[in-house]
Amino acid sequence: AVLSEVTFKALPAPETEATLVFAGLSDARAVAAMSAALGSPFGVTGAAHAPSSESDPARTYLRLEGFAASVADRATRLGGLLHDFGVASISDARTSQSLWLTILDLDGLAAPLHTPLWRVSVRPGAGPAIAAAARSAFPARVVYDWGGGLVWIAGGDGREDAGAAVIRTAVAAVGGHATLVRAADSVRNAVDVFEPLAAPLMALTRKLKTTFDPAGILNPGRMYPGI
Repeated sequence: AVLSEVTFKALPAPETEATLVFAGLSDARAVAAMSAALGSPFGVTGAAHAPSSESDPARTYLRLEGFAASVADRATRLGGLLHDFGVASISDARTSQSLWLTILDLDGLAAPLHTPLWRVSVRPGAGPAIAAAARSAFPARVVYDWGGGLVWIAGGDGREDAGAAVIRTAVAAVGGHATLVRAADSVRNAVDVFEPLAAPLMALTRKLKTTFDPAGILNPGRMYPGI
């Protein structure tokens, strides 16, 4: 692709931020809480959930950013709106910033580099079903972001397909996409890394690639075999 003109919309950095933290919610309850927060008028800018592990309880995170007085007011009011989900603790700006860096870096997965990593994009309400399907088939760690619409799954060690059959069957039932972000080369060579396309879309993709790259020299097979 060639970009001839690019326009950027810039916004001022927020004066401060705070994160409401709810403990002990199930995956489904956490998604419900995140959906309620994101649908509120309080300007939530981040919504993530880390299920419980052997050493930590489940935690659900909701971030607010802006002017200090506004953040403090919205945090109080959002906590009141979500009282049915428990009493939230409120992290200060420094703690909040550090927290969201760990979410961005997927520290909550605590997965070795050899563990396959899946990135699943679905409607938020379907996320817990995808995670449950993976956990029922193999040991898996999960982190939810984007209010539950982005599900990171670490697991599938020792399986020839890194859990592709299980995860993609579950995704197909609800609609969405599953991408194999990390796995051994032998697995990535045998399993579609990107969500397989329907036959008509695959034919269109193949034709488009051939039009722009008739000699087949640009990243052959990078996205789909034979393209």
